[in-house]
Amino acid sequence: MDIHQLQIFANVAECKGFLAASKKMHLSQSTVSTHVSALEHELGKKLIRRTARNFELTEDGVKLYKYAVDILLLHRKAIMEVGGNGSEFLRIGTSSVPAQWFVPTILSGFLKKNVNTQVEMTSADSLDIIRRVKEGSLDIGFVGTKVEKQCKYIPLIKDHLVLAAPNTKKYQKIFSGESDSGESDLRQILEAPFLARRQYSGTMKEALGSLKYFGIEEEDLNIIATFDSAEMLRDCVEARIT
Repeated sequence: MDIHQLQIFANVAECKGFLAASKKMHLSQSTVSTHVSALEHELGKKLIRRTARNFELTEDGVKLYKYAVDILLLHRKAIMEVGGNGSEFLRIGTSSVPAQWFVPTILSGFLKKNVNTQVEMTSADSLDIIRRVKEGSLDIGFVGTKVEKQCKYIPLIKDHLVLAAPNTKKYQKIFSGESDSGESDLRQILEAPFLARRQYSGTMKEALGSLKYFGIEEEDLNIIATFDSAEMLRDCVEARIT
């Protein structure tokens, strides 16, 4: 095996698929698949279980991924320290909301003070960033939620979750406590078409936690679409697709 094969395999594992990894690495999907197959053939082990709907690493795949993370990090550090005039390398992950609102400002200030540091940025869902920090493939992550006992968390900024709806007479009545049908405000909201963030989003995890306080589970919501972008979700509410 070589560094290039390990890099491709690690990207497939992190992206949870060949197509996403090929787009990230600017390679054809067939090239990515060929390299992973060659790696499996050389090791004599199946590394990935592939079905029409699911993607997961085998037990051997999980072991190799952990080694690949360490090897790739050492490889990059060797290049930076020996061939890069002593520069340091930092791998940072961020979920979509921090990436949109404050990570660029923090990163700008950091790099001005640390001119010999090279940063590699990765964007993913909050729970995926947390997992990768725990596994060691990222050094630090900016996320919108936390998973107990996984990592050390340092609060940076406060945010508010809101329930947004199109500014129409129907929703104006619901939010003002009026009802044409006699149903409760809560029941009308639960029956309305619901747009949500994706399952592994920190925003979605926090929203479901807040709703659970009122006895509302995810399956109680009439979710018609999920989004990996908060901005796209907001724009779709404004466009009244509900």
